[in-house]
Amino acid sequence: MPGVTREKEMRVETRGTSSEHPTDDPVESCEKKALPPSTDEPAAQTSRYRDAPLTVQVTGWRQKILLISVFIGLFLSFLDTTIVSVALPTIAAEFDEYDRSTWVITAYLLTYMAFAIIITRLSDIFGRKAIEVTNFLLFIAFSLACALSQSMTQLIVFRAFQGIGGSGLFSMTIVIAMNAVSRQKQSAVGGAIGGVMVTSGVLGPVLSGAITQSHHGSTWRWIFYLNLPVGGVALLLLLMSWPSDKSRKSLSMDTLKTVDFFGCLLLLAASILLIFALQEGGAGVYAWSSGTIIACLVISTMAFLAFVLWQIWLASHPALPVKPVFPVKLMAERVIGSTMLVALLIGFVFYIAVVSLPQRFQIVDGDSPVTAGVKLLPLMASSAVGSLVTGGINSGKNRTRYTLVVASAFQVLGYGLMISLGNTRPTPTRQFGFQVFLGLGFGMAVTTVTIIGRQNVELRWTAVTQGALTQMRSLGGSIGLSVGVIVFNNRIRGSRELAAQLTPDQVRALTRSPLVISQFSPQEQEMVGMVYAEAFTQEMRVATYLAAACFVVSLVAWQRNPPQSYAVGVAEPGEGSRTGDSRGRLDL
Repeated sequence: MPGVTREKEMRVETRGTSSEHPTDDPVESCEKKALPPSTDEPAAQTSRYRDAPLTVQVTGWRQKILLISVFIGLFLSFLDTTIVSVALPTIAAEFDEYDRSTWVITAYLLTYMAFAIIITRLSDIFGRKAIEVTNFLLFIAFSLACALSQSMTQLIVFRAFQGIGGSGLFSMTIVIAMNAVSRQKQSAVGGAIGGVMVTSGVLGPVLSGAITQSHHGSTWRWIFYLNLPVGGVALLLLLMSWPSDKSRKSLSMDTLKTVDFFGCLLLLAASILLIFALQEGGAGVYAWSSGTIIACLVISTMAFLAFVLWQIWLASHPALPVKPVFPVKLMAERVIGSTMLVALLIGFVFYIAVVSLPQRFQIVDGDSPVTAGVKLLPLMASSAVGSLVTGGINSGKNRTRYTLVVASAFQVLGYGLMISLGNTRPTPTRQFGFQVFLGLGFGMAVTTVTIIGRQNVELRWTAVTQGALTQMRSLGGSIGLSVGVIVFNNRIRGSRELAAQLTPDQVRALTRSPLVISQFSPQEQEMVGMVYAEAFTQEMRVATYLAAACFVVSLVAWQRNPPQSYAVGVAEPGEGSRTGDSRGRLDL
């Protein structure tokens, strides 16, 4: 510890008196004090501070290493949402199961989306460190299990468990990183978070193609092996940099009683059954009128309604030991509610671009996986630029009302231009310019949504709010992928030319995974390429409509006087005078 004592590095603080985080057990070498509520807020509202988290100040080398560790976790978790896409034909060929190959992606996205809120809420109960370490261990362990899979069933199951760890790494990074720095730097960190997210998401297909096409003995299994050393280093950095804490409540029956297991079950059922119905119905595994699909949609709807009612009932009975998974009242607030909807729409259009563009390059242009991935570099670079610029714009003053609207406008423009590509083969080079508009929109939107979620809620709800934004974004992405499959399959089934040239088995395999085109003859590949180009145009048209809807919703989220730091009543004493202070307060 170069010249910095722990006393100078960390200062533990409690906002009010919390039954969850007792203050009579001192943290070694740290100073505690009670922070008074803001004098600008009525006394009747001060009771909300009773559940505020215990925090510790983080500075110097600890802060830097901590940020590096959680950013690595974020990079790995988001990378794995797209890295498998290009390797699917290779995986399916090895196991000789093309029909179920798409579930290698879907299984990860299902749990990745379904557990975001649950994990962030559990971190409020058991502590950020315990949950983040668990996230890393889950992700690393099941990455190894995926690499060692001996069947498609094993790989799908292990991917689902890997997605739980990935979901935690994703959502907890936003929570930890935003709290580990001072409010003056939160917008810049938000930009960095957005940059890591979109860069890793677009980089996935590039790395996947490079690994699977390598001539040096590597196979698709190295996609998962790579997570082990990188994730292990990140975990060690986390353990080395995290401040010690002896005030967090340990695991006990009293602690477990505060967990809303019933709410978690309802939320998981609503999310997973919805995506299952869309995925299986769109792929043609079950007919839309089948009992399986109808039952999944009905039960999903009922579970969601039951979840909302259950959360409302728990919130109205604060004397109960069980704490709500999610404060439903936040959804009723105009800014947060509309921002959640923006996150859903962003996820939808983002995944359509990241998956459909490389597929077009492979199916229509005949590019190799590596070339298809490289052609996404304009999207990746512009996304990173959009994220970093947005963070810089909002670092001195909250300008999220402008950046959110501009981001949505860029997405409308980018997708609208993509429609003009039509059936041209090869894909015109002007699409690289269109990618720039999309990338700027994605980067700006992701960063802006993260900042809004931090600035507009009480401190005690920041974790679960970021988890909800993550879950909405992932849900939108899952729906977007399903809609893309539905559009493509409708084109395949409606093509008379393909029906005349392909066997029923070939058509069925094509509806399960368009990448089986590699097994077709050159003439058949050309025909499928034409049909895919038509489907791609339809997908871009759908994405344009949803991007336009996102633009309208972003106007609903407009704030005439947006908050400049934390939500009213939770600004930290002295923050306004410490403009150059790099210290952050990390929730333990």
